[in-house]
Amino acid sequence: MVEPQAALVVVSHTRTRLTRDQEQIIRDDGFFSFLDFREALETMLCCRLPARALRGAQCSTASATIRRSSSAGGSEGAVASNDDARRCRLLEPPGLVPYKEAWEWQLQLRAERMACAREKRAPLDDALLLLQHPPVYTLGRGATEDHLRFDPTDAARLGLELHRVERGGEVTYHGPGQLVGYPLLDLRRHRQDLHWYVRQVEEVVLRTLGRCGVEGAVRDEEHTGVWVGDRKVAAVGIAVSRWVTMHGFSINVAPDLAAFGHIVPCGIEDRGVTSVQQLLDEGGGGGQAVTVETVQALAREAMQNVVRKPRW
Repeated sequence: MVEPQAALVVVSHTRTRLTRDQEQIIRDDGFFSFLDFREALETMLCCRLPARALRGAQCSTASATIRRSSSAGGSEGAVASNDDARRCRLLEPPGLVPYKEAWEWQLQLRAERMACAREKRAPLDDALLLLQHPPVYTLGRGATEDHLRFDPTDAARLGLELHRVERGGEVTYHGPGQLVGYPLLDLRRHRQDLHWYVRQVEEVVLRTLGRCGVEGAVRDEEHTGVWVGDRKVAAVGIAVSRWVTMHGFSINVAPDLAAFGHIVPCGIEDRGVTSVQQLLDEGGGGGQAVTVETVQALAREAMQNVVRKPRW
């Protein structure tokens, strides 16, 4: 089925309820397809979401201006005729998304993309989730609990949420004021090289930070993530199964950095953490506040620019 010839230009995010027409899946003539968060997940996951998951999405997401275009979009799961036609579904849930819910969404999205390859069906579009979590600590699949500065068996009493997940890397923290990105990419449509993929995720972060005005952000050949001096401003941790990715990156925009005091971040004793806000303040930014929403828009643009490069 071919959808109406329409392109979408996202101009802002709003908590005003959209009309039924606006909630349709609308494709654009660029890289991302922006769609209502609730219907996006129900369409992509081919199931109804639990009431809890729907609660925050009842009055979201993108306020858009629609213009006519000569390019026709395909339906969900359509095969891209060439690399330029490849698209990515962008999901930006409002508010703070509980970690377990976002984790379950990723698992389902990955499973469906893996099933397409296994059953030799047309591949589904890539997907990107951009969101924030309530305070939570996560351990990578091989991470040691020695880098926790609290007893994991006592986490609930202390009011600390802790999960062990399938990504690589040691312990890290997610919380309000931090932008988290979860790309769900089938690397068979890009490049089947895990080291290369990690570097591309870091490139997305580097471009985002550059647009924020952060100076001196670099990769580290020994440690993943993005650093300014000896402080990490963004973490990268991925999981890949049958060449389909999940997990991704987190950028410290303006979180409570004291929350990292409960752990040895990424298991690196002699280095610290910082944030975009802290770096801009130290650089004489004049106290200008930076928001997650601003950084989110820049990360979206960086993802599009990096993914559409010929090397992808």
